[in-house]
Amino acid sequence: MNSLNQYTTVRIFKTIHPLSDKSTLGLTSKINVEHYKKGAVLTDIGEVASSLYFIRKGMVKSYNRYNNKEVVAWVTYDQEPVVAASSFFKQTPSHEILEYVEDTIVERIDYKAIAIKMVYSIDTNLLRILLHVPLNSSPLIPIRMAFQII
Repeated sequence: MNSLNQYTTVRIFKTIHPLSDKSTLGLTSKINVEHYKKGAVLTDIGEVASSLYFIRKGMVKSYNRYNNKEVVAWVTYDQEPVVAASSFFKQTPSHEILEYVEDTIVERIDYKAIAIKMVYSIDTNLLRILLHVPLNSSPLIPIRMAFQII
C-alpha cells in the first residue's frame, strides 16, 4: 500500500473523489496523528473548534447538558470524521461537547490549513461535501493572509 494511503483522512477523501498526488501530499503534510485517553474533551461548550479530526481507532460522542443530565446527540467511531462543524467552519463558540468515549487515535488537521486549502484547491473542497457544509458557511480568508501561512 502506498504510504500516503495509510492515512484515514486520505482513504476517506478518496472514497468520495480521486485526489491528485499534489493534493494528497499537501493534505498529508498537514496531518498530525495523536492519541487521547477516554474522557478527554476535543471541544467544550464556548470553545471555538480549531481542528478537524478523523478517527483511526476509537470512539467520540457529542453531547450537551440539560437539567444536569447528559443528552447525547451522536456517537461516531473508527474511520469517521469528527468536528463541531458549525463552530469549526464559522469559527464561532461551540454549543456542544465532543468527548472521547475510549482511548482513541485520531488524525488532526488545523483550521488554518483547511481554510487555506479550501480557498485554493478543488480537491479539498471535498470537506464541504464530506461534512455536509454549505458553500456559503465556510469563511474565506484574505489572499494576503493565505500566502503568509502557506
